[in-house]
Amino acid sequence: MLLLTTDEVRALAEKIDPHYRVLIYVAAYTGRRSGELLARRRQDVDLLRGVLHERRALKRIPNFGARAALPLLSRA
Repeated sequence: MLLLTTDEVRALAEKIDPHYRVLIYVAAYTGRRSGELLARRRQDVDLLRGVLHERRALKRIPNFGARAALPLLSRA
């Protein structure tokens, strides 16, 4: 597994399109999987409480090349 230092994460984020910069930081510092990151919506982010809710994940549909956002099972 490749782990980046804080300086390497910052350097990577500065080199890419600013539109995707936050995605790099969230991926690096939360450990979320790509499907969870790409399925995120605004209502999943609570800035006042500093919480990211995990409600769905993006999944590739075999043989179609399409993707679907699937709800995650709730944890009881």
